[in-house]
Amino acid sequence: MPRYRFGAVTVSADLPLPGYAGYRTAASGRCEVTVRRAGRTPPAATPLCDVRARRGTLRVGVTAEGHRVVTVDGLAACTVGPRSTVDWHVGDGPNADDTDHLVSLIVPWTLGTAPDLAVLHAATVVGPRGAVLLAGTSGAGKSTLATALHRRLGWRLFGDDAAVLSTVDGSSMVSSCSREVRLWADSGALLGMPAGTPLPRYGNKHRHAVDGAADDAVPVLAVLRLLDPAAPPDGPQWRALVDRVALDPRPLVPLTRTEGIVVLRNGLMRLAPIDGAEAAREFAFLVRWGSRVPVAALRYPRTPAALDRTIEAMASGIPGLLGKS
Repeated sequence: MPRYRFGAVTVSADLPLPGYAGYRTAASGRCEVTVRRAGRTPPAATPLCDVRARRGTLRVGVTAEGHRVVTVDGLAACTVGPRSTVDWHVGDGPNADDTDHLVSLIVPWTLGTAPDLAVLHAATVVGPRGAVLLAGTSGAGKSTLATALHRRLGWRLFGDDAAVLSTVDGSSMVSSCSREVRLWADSGALLGMPAGTPLPRYGNKHRHAVDGAADDAVPVLAVLRLLDPAAPPDGPQWRALVDRVALDPRPLVPLTRTEGIVVLRNGLMRLAPIDGAEAAREFAFLVRWGSRVPVAALRYPRTPAALDRTIEAMASGIPGLLGKS
């Protein structure tokens, strides 16, 4: 069975993954996902929710056995089962778009179903004192900022778009599930990036390989929630937070512990709404994981000038937040 390494994650598949031959491995990672070829038609499922994404609307359903079925127009469906297994409904075989969908979204979602892990929608960089997670909605500029910190400050670009959270001996840790960064063409040009692999489904977006290994778990220094002061709040629960940050002149605004838990909880990558028992377990994990991790709002309007100012702010940091004295 072919095996592929994506950061700390090993994907074992019973068919080759087009476009990812360079990620083949014989080793095991800290986290494992098993992908099995299945017939083109997914099992019957009761609709749970729709998830809006740049690739289109993803429809999530649940089977009689409790498995999650994810479908999106034009792509092979996936059924996520127990013990981090995925039935991939590709029929004769996947194309490049099917594989990108599996690697970039289905694998992180699958990891998030494990009881001792959570997956945060965030890019990760590793500075001199530990990992900094850049959280935010799609299009907030996480990948651009992470790549800029890597190229200008030499911080390790550890992961793009999804950060795997865990605890090790009471410490809050992060692992990577990607060794690529995905950038729109204008962001790549701004950062002086060489040509990447086109992602046709996204138009002018490309994926760029990241040098170096990221198969370790790294202690987390801070979580920064990217906020554009000019953008409307993501929802009613954010209005008070956005209004408070708007009145603070600092580029990095420390949040209370309660606000930090809200940032983490709303940034998790989930397959569907969860029930009360699952919500209680998730909340307990986040409180445990976040007990020693400071969370701040990062004022980040997406302009070239703001990118330069933000890098300066992060390089100097806040005493006690980014480990600078």
